[in-house]
Amino acid sequence: MSQVVDPNRQMLRIRLSDPLYADVLGWLIDEARQLDGFDLEGWLGRLAPDLRYSVPVSETAERATAAPQAAPRNSYLEETFDSLELRVRRLLLASAWVENPRTRTRRFVSNVLVEDRGELVRATSYLLVLCSRGDSPAYEILSCEREDDLRRRGEDDFELVRREVRIDQAVLGLSTLSFLL
Repeated sequence: MSQVVDPNRQMLRIRLSDPLYADVLGWLIDEARQLDGFDLEGWLGRLAPDLRYSVPVSETAERATAAPQAAPRNSYLEETFDSLELRVRRLLLASAWVENPRTRTRRFVSNVLVEDRGELVRATSYLLVLCSRGDSPAYEILSCEREDDLRRRGEDDFELVRREVRIDQAVLGLSTLSFLL
């Protein structure tokens, strides 16, 4: 396994040529295609039973008065496997008006960094989501950074144990956050 020190994040990250990197990148791309295809039940199969999934609210602070980054005080979402499973079951119902008609999404995953932490693999990635709702010609756009902890499940498969999604906007420019990140 080949690693390099990332000077900006002070971590040992896996080189792009490492097979582990390719496995994690493939997992992230497959997940994006699954979510864009609205295969939510299949997506649930990627999640660990002890999953923690959070989307904290971004806070804006003046540079001169900014204290060191503290834990976020508010979240758009704080989920577990059970709450996400319930959410998916609701989204799949014909009466799920928030997704009727369904939001068309296209996820772009990039800038992937992978760190081997023994039992877990940490994957940090950028995510850009384009959303189209109804017959509107305009896209809604969401950009964020995700930090995922993946647990090995077999030789080249993983399950998501923890995801923190840090949205770049302090005020969301979306009509809804009903889709999964």
